Amino acid sequence: MIIPLKLQPLLISSLVLSGCKLKEKLDTPKEGDIVVWKQNPQLIVKAKLGPRREHIPDQFDSEFYRPAREHYLGQFPIDYIPEKFVPITQQQADSLPMPDSNRQLQFDLKLSNLDFQATDGYLPDHNDQVRVRIEGLTMDMVSMGITSKKALIEK
Repeated sequence: MIIPLKLQPLLISSLVLSGCKLKEKLDTPKEGDIVVWKQNPQLIVKAKLGPRREHIPDQFDSEFYRPAREHYLGQFPIDYIPEKFVPITQQQADSLPMPDSNRQLQFDLKLSNLDFQATDGYLPDHNDQVRVRIEGLTMDMVSMGITSKKALIEK
């Protein structure tokens, strides 16, 4: 089969791009695992994961659902006292990857002793649940010189 000269560069670039697509093999963290997650250079969390949340399937699962990349710490009672860990070194901190922009640090707090399952749905799962999300700055915010401190003050 002869491929027209005009189509050869397109075919070659398609093959190169398809070959570059890496299949990501990451293990999904489980309850009880100890994780070290970098939110930004000033906020690094080392924690033992609490109860995991149940996934609510939606239409975007095939494109965006990546549980192994989520930075979800778990659901905890309001009076929870986290375990203490030995501090990490600056070298360890520098080697940690920044979070995926869609998978920022999250956890849920239970305001009562009621037992209910946390989910990743859009709405809280119970009236006694508080969802906490720590999100990074967008590229636009960084280019405008906005810092995390300025962003908090403006909200």
